[in-house]
This record gives sequence, structure tokens and C-alpha cells, in this order.
Amino acid sequence: MTAHFVFLSLFEKGVILYDESGRLEQLKRYVLSSKPWTLKDRDILALRASVTSSLDVLHNDKDPKSNLCTASEAVVMTARLICGRKSYSGKHLDKLLPAYPKETEVLYHALGKYLNDGDGRAFSASLEALLRPFGGLLKNHTNGYALSTPTSSRHLLAFLPEALPSDERTMCNIRIIVKKTSNFMPTVFYVGQGQSMEQGIYISFHSPENNIPEALRILETTTEDLDFTSFGHGISYPYPSCFYEGLYLGGQLLYDELANVMSTLSSLTMKHWGKETGSYRLLLAYRFAYYYLHDVVPKKEMRTFWADTLSRLMPEVLDTNGMYNTRQLLARKRKLLTCMDKKYNEQKEELLPLVGQKEVLYPELDNILKDTCINIKKVLNKSKEKSSDFQSFPTEGISLYYYLFIHSLGVLLLKPHEKFGITYNISRLLDNDSQ
Repeated sequence: MTAHFVFLSLFEKGVILYDESGRLEQLKRYVLSSKPWTLKDRDILALRASVTSSLDVLHNDKDPKSNLCTASEAVVMTARLICGRKSYSGKHLDKLLPAYPKETEVLYHALGKYLNDGDGRAFSASLEALLRPFGGLLKNHTNGYALSTPTSSRHLLAFLPEALPSDERTMCNIRIIVKKTSNFMPTVFYVGQGQSMEQGIYISFHSPENNIPEALRILETTTEDLDFTSFGHGISYPYPSCFYEGLYLGGQLLYDELANVMSTLSSLTMKHWGKETGSYRLLLAYRFAYYYLHDVVPKKEMRTFWADTLSRLMPEVLDTNGMYNTRQLLARKRKLLTCMDKKYNEQKEELLPLVGQKEVLYPELDNILKDTCINIKKVLNKSKEKSSDFQSFPTEGISLYYYLFIHSLGVLLLKPHEKFGITYNISRLLDNDSQ
């Protein structure tokens, strides 16, 4: 975290003047490559659409001189996607790209070849391959925040802007919707502030039989019966979202395979939601986190996963709205970790039963959570065998495990500080257990 907050801007925008031992260059590569990928959903879509527009011009044109700026723009927009920076200029992107050597090599050779022989098709194919992990080319794009009618026949994402899991009236209505649309694998999840999607509650529906129009009919009929105004801002259908394409969940194939698993987890959460069962919600989250770390995350990556997840969650907890400078962030970080450590030591004896498989408080719930994590692991293994894009950037390495974990905690309707607290406590408990 210190490296992210203090050195990131220096390495992104500065120039190393003297480094005889090479240690600064080594630190620079570490800092730039370890920074969480942070583009917003809408930024990804806009950059994909921009690259697609440029490639449409170049595809059949054999004169690179007349398309010099168009080709250069396509490279810059693709580099912004790779580096996770929606508006950086070329000189700043050039400092970031060395952290992505494979992608840089493709960009370099693609542009050089196009300028030499004017083969727009080959240039387009190279950039399209780089776009694939982000969802590929995007010809139909809108700047609008919501659609009047969803465009997919297999997926539907309903959005309740700024709705909170603590709102009892909203959650009761969502329960009714979920019950009436149970044939479409409904999954309810919460996205807090400072995340990739807009804040609010989402309900995703999935239909392998391309029967989403029927799900939409049931949804609209149900919301009319429940009184549209009872949902605050009402229900909308977000702009074509990267969520549909499984960008954060390992790709379209993995997203499709996970639909039923996540729906099962959501059903369990909704069943035990409510003021009278508030302790159940946190219990579910703790036990899910334990089984996820125990059964899904590779053992050799465990410590790295803890550190990476806490590092990614911390900015959301410390500075949701981007208000503080570096010195203030470091002070808030120290205060947060001191507070977390104190609470952990005070609650350690109460938390210990949440780790391990002995003396389980609620065996039936526990079995469902364990089976859910085992099924997630099975889907990961199955998708790895089938898809060449499995764990491609930006979900390479342990990042995919992070995105799946955070989405699952959203399905458990946790707020940002609850996600951080549970992850921190579980990591401490497991770390102590392994010593």
C-alpha cells in the first residue's frame, strides 16, 4: 500500500536519472505491475468502441500514410485499456507499458508492420486479440447510463440505483421478484461506492434457452404490481455492461458456467436476510470466506492472495470518494490497521470457531457454502480446459480469484468495510492456524 500511494505517481510520470545498481528500475517494475487494474465499466466500453471505430477505417485501407493518426490513436486507446488508464497521454503510457511486456511486443510489431506494408487486416487482427480479454470489439455503443429495453436474449441485468441491502422495504420487494423469476437463475448482488460499476443493488438473470424476454415480462409485471415508486429510483437496465461478458469473472464461458453457482449462493443469502437474522449474514460471509480460501485459492498463492485482496480493498475503505492526499491516506491506513488489529485481538476467541471444520454452528448452511466453493473450483478447472482466454489479462494469475471472491461477497450483500473486515480477520486466523 505504501508503494502504491507514495511511489506510483513518481514512477508513472517521472524519469529515473541515475540507477547504477538497477534497484530503482526493479522497484519501478514491481510498483507498476502490482497496481490493481482500476478502469470503470463505462471506461472499458468507451475505449473498446474507440478502438473498434479506428480499426473499421484501417481494415481495408492499404495506405498507412493517410491513416497515420488513426493507427496511432488505435494503439494509444489499446494501451490505455492494457494499463488501466482511461485518459493518459502517450508519454505517460510509455512509462507504464514495460510492466506489460507481452502486450507491448504485440503493439510494437503490429504498428511497425502496418506502417511498412499497409496491411490493415493484420494490424486489426493483432489489436483485436489484445481487446479479447476486455470483451473484444464493440460496434454498438451508447453513452447513456440505461437502456429502455435490454439487448441480450441470454442475460438480463436489472439495476436499483443507490439501493442498499439495509433497506427493508426494497429487500422485501426483491425477494418477491426473485421468487417469481426463479427459473432464470436470479442473482442479487450489491456494489458499493468506488467500485467498477455504479453503486446500488443488481439482479442478474440467465437463460441458456435465450428466453430472457419472458424473464423481462415477469420482472416488469411484478414491479408494476409492487408499485414502481417503492424502489426509490426505480428499476433500470444498465448500459451494455462488461458484466455480461464476464470480464471480471474470467470470460464469457466462465460467467455462463458460474450463473447457477452464484444463484444458489444468492438464494441462501436472501433466505437469511433481515434484521432478525443479521448475525446469519455475517456468519455466512465468514464461513464462505473460509471455504473459498481453503478450497478455491491455490495453497501456494494463499499469502499473495491475502495481501493482494487487502491491498485492493483498502482504497475503497480509506478513500471512497477520492478526497484525501497521500499523507492523509497513509495516516488513515495506519489508523485503520491499528483499529483492525485491536478489534481482532479482542474478538479472536469468538472468531476461532469460524475457521476450521470442527464444531460447526449450522451444519446445513455450512454444507451449502462448502459445496458452493467446491463447485466454483470445478467450474474454474473446467473453463481452464475449454478456453484459451482463461485467466487472460486483466484476470491473469490470482486476479481472477480476487474478482470472483469480491463478487461473491457482493452476492452476500456485504458493504465495503464488511468485506475488508472479514477478509482481514479470516487471513489473520488462517495465518495463525498455519503457524
